[in-house]
Amino acid sequence: MTSISSTDELQKPILEQERSPSGVDRWLIQAWLAPIIQQTLREAKQKGTYTRPGQALLPRGSYFRTLAEEAPVGIFCTDARGRCLYVNPQWSEMTGLLRHEAYGGGWTRALHPEDRDRVVGHWHRWVTTGEPLRDEFRFLRPDGAVMWVLSQGVPIYDDPHLIAGYVGILSDITEQKRAQTALLESKNAFTRQLLQAQEEERRRIARELHDEMGQMLTALKLELQETQREPVSPRVRLTESIEMIDQIMEQVRTLLADLRPAPLETLGLPAALRWYLNRQAERTGLKICFQADNLSGRLPTEIEVSGFRIVQEALTNVIRHARAQHVTVELRQEETVLWLSIKDDGIGFDVNVAQEQAAARGSLGLLGMHERAELAGGHLSIISTPPHGTQIRVRFPWCDH
Repeated sequence: MTSISSTDELQKPILEQERSPSGVDRWLIQAWLAPIIQQTLREAKQKGTYTRPGQALLPRGSYFRTLAEEAPVGIFCTDARGRCLYVNPQWSEMTGLLRHEAYGGGWTRALHPEDRDRVVGHWHRWVTTGEPLRDEFRFLRPDGAVMWVLSQGVPIYDDPHLIAGYVGILSDITEQKRAQTALLESKNAFTRQLLQAQEEERRRIARELHDEMGQMLTALKLELQETQREPVSPRVRLTESIEMIDQIMEQVRTLLADLRPAPLETLGLPAALRWYLNRQAERTGLKICFQADNLSGRLPTEIEVSGFRIVQEALTNVIRHARAQHVTVELRQEETVLWLSIKDDGIGFDVNVAQEQAAARGSLGLLGMHERAELAGGHLSIISTPPHGTQIRVRFPWCDH
């Protein structure tokens, strides 16, 4: 009968501006249903029956009774304080509550336990402000079935400034939510396969660089060293060539390490991050502080890979854009949650603008970090207020026993 704030993909409105599945939208409630109820309430107050739930809105022959009892959607009506006065048969069928069980605050018993506190909180805020309502949430029926509904409602008035109550409709959107869930799972499965394919390709490239290019460069270096022992004239050029090959080999080792860091596979995420951050500090001059809990066991592979790649991408962004001097990376466990934090003292940026630009350009930096976190069951958030630096926080669900 009210709204909740969406907190995950399933709680996002199917289409923000679309009409409800039955074709009845807020404008129709305001233009048709609300005036009828206003007239019915006015008559009920004159007869002194307004405060009796269920009776005030059901006099025989009333327009409201004719409309509400036959409506293909759930209809509810409350008093000015938000207490339920009436629900129609379709509302009862969707929620599994009898009419008399819904009156007053009884309707909250049908709310899904995971949604109840938020729904009730938003309901009280809504009836306080008197603003129109449109949102989605769940009911848990007595038979255990979960019902997704779209709720829409408006205030009704005794006069232009005095709210007499609230009226709204409830539409079943369970099938739409199932389709949305299936689509989301399909998208996640595809993205997971894509990232797995990327990791496999990185392994292959790393092996080829090590087995072929590395051996060829080593052989070339040995050949040049032999030539270096010949007359003095070519020695300067040969020395420079050998130094160049040393640089190439160092670049190859760096590329190998970035493609598939050996410590990640052999020692785990904390050791791999410490190794990687030390290398980056030496290369860039950044002052990097790494703090990690002593985890009792290895993390799941998807969390280790996702965590490492997120740090890798975040540090790349810091080096390229942040103008930072200090970076702090923290890995810690709190009960069944693993927290990863990357914080810098750079110039910061507008997160919303950056994400919109990344989506428009198809950039995989910020979007890739979010995707990696979600595919490992986690959630990533970015906090940045120019010019006060940036913090990236990742929450992974994990239990070491």
